[in-house]
Amino acid sequence: MKRQRGHRLDVMFEEEEDFEPVRTRRNRTRNESMDDARAAWEPVVCSQCGEDHPDTSRVRLRRTTHGIEARCSVCGAVAARYAAGVWTS
Repeated sequence: MKRQRGHRLDVMFEEEEDFEPVRTRRNRTRNESMDDARAAWEPVVCSQCGEDHPDTSRVRLRRTTHGIEARCSVCGAVAARYAAGVWTS
């Protein structure tokens, strides 16, 4: 014979009762906008090959988990990173 484990619950649901929404997993990374990254672009010199990048036409912008990377179109190295509204090289 099967044993019933636990206690029997007598639950009455009222229509007026508000239920909390199910918690969802929070996205901890900040989603940077590509348009904001292009607008905030600052001239950068690639540390690998020395190529000057005065605008975004000679770099490849790529979204990563931590922000946006600007890769040099000549050598492929990361020339700069964009996070929290600031370009760093």
